[in-house]
Amino acid sequence: MSTQDAWPELRYETWQETAETLHLWTQIIGKIRLAQSPWINHGWQVPLYVTARGLTTSTIPHGQRAFQIDFDFVDHRLVVASSDGMVMDQSRTRAGIATSRTSPEWSSTRYAPASGRDATTSASSVPTPRSGSGRT
Repeated sequence: MSTQDAWPELRYETWQETAETLHLWTQIIGKIRLAQSPWINHGWQVPLYVTARGLTTSTIPHGQRAFQIDFDFVDHRLVVASSDGMVMDQSRTRAGIATSRTSPEWSSTRYAPASGRDATTSASSVPTPRSGSGRT
């Protein structure tokens, strides 16, 4: 089987909106990583890495903890996992944000079941940039 046979044709027009959305999401995640990670020359700490299921930031320091953000393209999920066991899972296949364990900073996160009710997440559930980093 040739390489040409193994990969289906992918016309940009058919997935343009998806590509643009993914581009914006990767920019947002990149900015979070830029703000949270110690500076390395030329921003080398910011790239996303390819995994078997999608992309990951790898470990990002955050105070006494660390977290990582994964794009799971197989299950269509964005997963934020922290070193203290907290997992936030945003899935396209169900409404809301599911957390497997709460911690004091993230305790106001609520999950709405697939019944269609809106889920709300407080600002405290999202890692925030360190002040005074001098980077934008």
